[in-house]
Amino acid sequence: MISKNRIRYIQSLQDKKVRDEEQTYLIEGDKLIKEYLHSGMRLKFLAAVPEFIDLLRQQEKESIDEIEPASIKELERMSSLKTPHNAIAAVSFPADLPDPMKINDSLLIALESIQDPGNLGTIIRAAAWFGFRHIVCSLNCVDVYNPKVIQASMGAMLNVTVCYHDLGELLENARKKGIHVYGTHLEGEPVYTSKIGNRGGPTPMAQRGFCSG
Repeated sequence: MISKNRIRYIQSLQDKKVRDEEQTYLIEGDKLIKEYLHSGMRLKFLAAVPEFIDLLRQQEKESIDEIEPASIKELERMSSLKTPHNAIAAVSFPADLPDPMKINDSLLIALESIQDPGNLGTIIRAAAWFGFRHIVCSLNCVDVYNPKVIQASMGAMLNVTVCYHDLGELLENARKKGIHVYGTHLEGEPVYTSKIGNRGGPTPMAQRGFCSG
């Protein structure tokens, strides 16, 4: 079955330092891996039970650099989950993330000091649902490629770009360009009753919205 070296390599990708060095992160689960394949994303490596591999179409197999059958026990050793799925895969970091300082044509969410990986994953999923395509995290936010973030985002990473930047610089850049900035606060006015207009500026869909949390 799968080699011990491969198992150790997959285990090592749960560490941020290794992920950054390898420019690679993990995705787990039958459904999530299928979503990546259907989106046209290429997988560097797939370890899965033989039954999962047998159900892959030829076109899907051609989108995977390496495929190795694995037992449930081997997947348990590689998984970051208490209950592992039938498959785990390695994916390269996106190579074409936009420069957040140059995103002027769409709404953008800025997140400050998000430490819980489940929270970040949920925010990414909600952003995708509401049509946001870009998220900028402060430099002290949790790593977006943390396995728990990936699991909580439930495939939304395929539709939302997430990058890291100094928010002070980003907000100052927005101010200079006359771009509207909206912040969230527990004691603020409910968003459902707030009047958010362009006030002579760009049309609403051309504005950037920022939220801290």
